[in-house]
Amino acid sequence: MSEDGQGWVWDELDEKLVGLKHRTPRAACKTTSLISYRGQLSSGRKALRVHELDLELTWEAHARAVEGHTFTGLAKVKFGGSEDGQDVVDVEVAVDPHCLTALPEEREKLVKDVVYAVESMDATIMVQLNDFLWDMEKRNRLCELDGSCAEPTGVAVSKAPAPAPAFPVPSFVPGMAPAFA
Repeated sequence: MSEDGQGWVWDELDEKLVGLKHRTPRAACKTTSLISYRGQLSSGRKALRVHELDLELTWEAHARAVEGHTFTGLAKVKFGGSEDGQDVVDVEVAVDPHCLTALPEEREKLVKDVVYAVESMDATIMVQLNDFLWDMEKRNRLCELDGSCAEPTGVAVSKAPAPAPAFPVPSFVPGMAPAFA
């Protein structure tokens, strides 16, 4: 895929997925940055198509039971088709182990509340990914009309992390433990 195509995909995903907020009765969370994406993007007759997409997003959350304590972590999002042909989103959550050390003994329940809040963002993420797909279709149509967006066919894309965000990315991301380790 051309550099222009990768930049467009990165910008669109970043715009759609960073800053999403979700609230449950016990916790509130939001996505803070797009770390990476990897997917099967292909083009046919100058049109980009998404077959599957894996994303890594950082998040932060607050449990109502522990005022003033911020949980942080990584959400691995998988987007693709299921056995019945429907697009599905799966969210796998990992919590930064450093934010757990200051919690009381009963932290397991708090962590479950936070993980549930982040996992339940799947519907919100799906809506945003659906918008991304529609935007891709609009872009494809414009490219067909003016012929300026030619992309190679059948290309797997892997995008490295963008330049450092305005705020530091948590250092725990590479070797992060699962939420209930």
